[in-house]
Amino acid sequence: MKSKKPVWLIILILFTVLRGLGGTFGAVVILSGANNTPNSLLAFGFIFFVISVFFVYLAFSLWTIKKSSLKLAKQLYSAYIVLGVISIFPLFPNAVFSMSNVITQLVGIALSAVIIYYLSLSKIKNLYASNT
Repeated sequence: MKSKKPVWLIILILFTVLRGLGGTFGAVVILSGANNTPNSLLAFGFIFFVISVFFVYLAFSLWTIKKSSLKLAKQLYSAYIVLGVISIFPLFPNAVFSMSNVITQLVGIALSAVIIYYLSLSKIKNLYASNT
C-alpha cells in the first residue's frame, strides 16, 4: 500500500533534486578548471561533488519512502550547514568577503536547518517508519 506524501515533503524532494543537480553541475565546473585551480578549491569541489551526488540519491530515497532516507537526509543537510559556514569566509586565493555571499550562505544554512526540523516531525518519522 502506497502512503500519501504530504505536499511539503514533495516540495522538499523537488528542492533536494534541484540542490543535487545544481551542486553536481557547480562542482563539475570547479573541477573542469583543474589545471588553473588551486588544490584547496579542487578539494572543496570534489567534496561538493560527492555530497551533491548523494543529494540526487537522497531525493530518490525520500520519494520511494525508504526508512534509511531520514537519517541520510539529516546527515547530508547537516554537512551542507557545515559547508555553508565554511563558505561564508574567503578561504581561497583571490576570494573577497562579500555581503551577498554571506546572505546567500545564511539563507542556505537556514533552509537546511528548517529541512532537518521538518524531517524530525513525528508525522514524517511515522510515514517513514511505517515503510521499509
